[in-house]
Amino acid sequence: MSAINSQRLDGVSEIIPGLLVVPTGGRVTYVHNAGAAALDSLPPGMQGNPDGFYQSLNAAMATCRPNRGDVICELPGHVENHTTGTELSNLVAGVRVIGVSNGVSDMPVHSFANTAAQWAINKNGVVFENIKLDLGQANGVVKALAVTGADVVFDRCLMKMATDSTHKATIGIEVGSGATGFRLRRSELYGASGIAVTDGVKFVGATVPSNFRIEDCLMQFAATEVNGLVHVTVAALDGLIRNCVLANTVASSTACVVIDNVASTGFAVNVDCADLNNGTATAQGFILGASSLWRFSRTYETNEPNKNSIVSPAAGT
Repeated sequence: MSAINSQRLDGVSEIIPGLLVVPTGGRVTYVHNAGAAALDSLPPGMQGNPDGFYQSLNAAMATCRPNRGDVICELPGHVENHTTGTELSNLVAGVRVIGVSNGVSDMPVHSFANTAAQWAINKNGVVFENIKLDLGQANGVVKALAVTGADVVFDRCLMKMATDSTHKATIGIEVGSGATGFRLRRSELYGASGIAVTDGVKFVGATVPSNFRIEDCLMQFAATEVNGLVHVTVAALDGLIRNCVLANTVASSTACVVIDNVASTGFAVNVDCADLNNGTATAQGFILGASSLWRFSRTYETNEPNKNSIVSPAAGT
């Protein structure tokens, strides 16, 4: 049997005990903050010759090439604290970052520990999978994830918005100008009950971030009432929110999704919303500006304890 002995898996399949690695045409690089102490986490064959092993995500990114299928594997237990706006200064287009874990307890963790801490995701086609992002480890992290690259994907991630009143994000994710095709799927966004962020997932920008997808997600955190957990502020076209559970835990909440008074189009299907204000359920959950052009199917709102949900927005005629 042959074994991996570097990060370069260009062209030939590699076999290691119990695993066949099918080549992507790109390089595979490994990351763990413990350095030499984590060598036993590497695949067999690399432990004695750890070429392609780095202690930070940004250092590993410096070895990646744009749009060549390069992969960065963050090993179980990897931890990083971010404090500046240049934490991904080596980012290139088309790179895939995969967290390796045996469950939640040893997922790779990235903590945003200063109000200026930010991932500026300004390249196209970047994918993040199975990592935990603690977006609010300072008192008001201004904008933890700033996405302006197209076709950026977060898949199977955990994102913590707030721990307490002095450890919270202001904006968790901002999907900005040019970020067409943004994907958030199979992920959990959560936070301490009642500790509000200003925006959870916010869509902005002159070049509107159309064709976004939020699918198979749980969002259970507190966000300011006027903005909701998902906030569309521009005329983004062809959005989709599908198979999601959304619960806004801020006091007297009425909004899980807010579409401002903009000509945004989209479709929401199989979405359950929960708010704390005991009001008119058909006017809660999805708050729609007069110019909104969204359509809905099987979307529900609950706002009373010990009672079931009803269709919201109200059914068409």
